[in-house]
Amino acid sequence: MKGTRNTAKQKADFLALRDGVYLVKGPVGAVLYDLRHRKIWIAPPLLVGVLERCGEGETLDRALPQAMGKSLNPQALRMIRRFLRRHPAVKLAGTARPLPPEMPVRRTVRPTWLMVEILTACDLRCSHCYTPAFHAPDGRVSRTLPTSRWIELLEEAREFGFQSVQITGGEPTLHPDIAQLLRAAHRLGYLPVAFFTNLFRLSDDLLAVLCEIGAQVHTSLYSHDAKIHDSITRQVGSFDATLEGIRRVQAAKLEILVAVVRMEANDATYDQTRAFLKDLGVAMDHQKSGPVWPEGRGVSHAKPDPSWPWPRRFFTWMQHVTKGQLVTNSCWAGRSAIAPNGDVYACVGERKALGNVASASLRSVVESEAMQKLWRINLDDVPGCSQCEFRYACFDCRAGAHLLSGDILGRDPTCAYDPATGIWNYEVSAMDNKKPKRKEGLVIEEVDSDLIVADFSGLQMHVLNPVAAAIWEMCDGQQTAEDMASLLAGHFGLSVEEVRRDVDRTLSEFAAKGMIE
Repeated sequence: MKGTRNTAKQKADFLALRDGVYLVKGPVGAVLYDLRHRKIWIAPPLLVGVLERCGEGETLDRALPQAMGKSLNPQALRMIRRFLRRHPAVKLAGTARPLPPEMPVRRTVRPTWLMVEILTACDLRCSHCYTPAFHAPDGRVSRTLPTSRWIELLEEAREFGFQSVQITGGEPTLHPDIAQLLRAAHRLGYLPVAFFTNLFRLSDDLLAVLCEIGAQVHTSLYSHDAKIHDSITRQVGSFDATLEGIRRVQAAKLEILVAVVRMEANDATYDQTRAFLKDLGVAMDHQKSGPVWPEGRGVSHAKPDPSWPWPRRFFTWMQHVTKGQLVTNSCWAGRSAIAPNGDVYACVGERKALGNVASASLRSVVESEAMQKLWRINLDDVPGCSQCEFRYACFDCRAGAHLLSGDILGRDPTCAYDPATGIWNYEVSAMDNKKPKRKEGLVIEEVDSDLIVADFSGLQMHVLNPVAAAIWEMCDGQQTAEDMASLLAGHFGLSVEEVRRDVDRTLSEFAAKGMIE
């Protein structure tokens, strides 16, 4: 038996991708996509080179030094083999297996989320609101579809295949038939029934209805400081009312998610507000948290903090995978929004009506070529993204990209990653005045003048050239980027300014790959 096991190991001379795993290369970097588990891994050049050579028929022992461009010592070979055996995306095989040619991307999209804005009236006047809401402190209801039509639309959407519903406004608690609408959504089997409210006027009766249907409650808190929160809502007492509402929803054992829209007015307290919510035991609504949406009052009455990019970095999973195929990664794929007057949008953030359901059927609008064309967009269609290795994992807010770039197929200008260089650009400025330190637990082997750095916990392996290796060695927690640039400039006889650019770029790569703390 022992001899049989050894023979099997000796035959496993080729490195191959596991079933359902695909290699996607960008101009500089590469990514492994596992469609079975919706996971992705950064593929370092060494791993890519070995996979390509083994796929062409070279054995692993021959492919490794070819990919490195030099011979490997026994210790380095053992470390690399150990790393490869642990990696869940690759395997050792007895025969060569060519790499799959393309990612399987399905362009047919099924309906998922329905968002209904049942009125425009609101009892707050938030300075950043993207909707054309009007202030209605006395509970007046703006022009909206009849309740009977809203229920018909909920029925149509459910029959058509929509699975989840988001009921919002304006402020939906101002609608006189809100309880009837919530119960209708629950009766039709929507899961979840998401209820977006400022909690300013949450009555006991409405809370009982929310409990009855098991609603998912969403709200916003703009600061842990009552004065700042109230200055944004422009309603004295709104902080206390919302906080009381949060606690009542918690006491009722309902799921609640709290968004913190970040803007100039509350940026200084953003971290404290997050900590405040954590202490309350409340989960943040990360999808709704972020910079001010640049539409409606968000354009002229509130300024987002220009130094704060949208949090896009180091992707580790895919959002839309069905039966081994990537469907599409545009956020609005499968979603539709209905405005109070019956206009239908692809998203609440994309205020271009594709039809109106005041009298027409929802199916006729959703099945229209205009809607289907928007649903089918993925980043293969976007210049500047179509060659990026992350394009199948990136969360693509197409409405936001359209608003900020002016082009429905525009690249999101807030994206921090540059596929042409492989650099997460905002990491560079993050290194200023900091003293980076090498991550603990990494395994390091020297190969001539290069370093191989393996992170077995994060399943990453990096080959550092002599300059990168020198910068790596200086990441001891005692030196800033400026200190490193000064030392290297003196060693190579170059200007500090010239070397500093290389140091920043290298530290950016280290930070994005999790190699430094």
